[in-house]
This record gives sequence, structure tokens and C-alpha cells, in this order.
Amino acid sequence: MGQPFVKDPDTTIEKLLKSNAAKVREFKRFEVGDGIEKKKDDFVGEVMAQVKSSAKPQQDESPKH
Repeated sequence: MGQPFVKDPDTTIEKLLKSNAAKVREFKRFEVGDGIEKKKDDFVGEVMAQVKSSAKPQQDESPKH
């Protein structure tokens, strides 16, 4: 209960509850980043795809006279 309130770090959860005549019935603990799915990147695959696409011969689209 001594942890700081997120919206006002100068206020503790205990003080916030007392000032609002409230009490904790249950709680859940969250870790920072909990539930966030991290995208799995294939950096080598992305680079190789770019190298392959830039290595293809480009056709000259300008009209020839």
C-alpha cells in the first residue's frame, strides 16, 4: 500500500484509499511490458530480400529514338 499512485507519485495508494473512504478487495500484479507481444523479426531475411530485389536488372523504360 506504500507504493506511489501512478497519476500522482507524491501520493501513496494508502493515502488515496483513505481520502476516498475506499478499500482494496482484490488486486492483480502486472509486470512492465506484461502482455505485449514482441514482433519476431528476421533481419537477415529482410536484408537478403532487399538485396535480391535491387540486384535484378531494371528495364529501361525511357523511349528509344
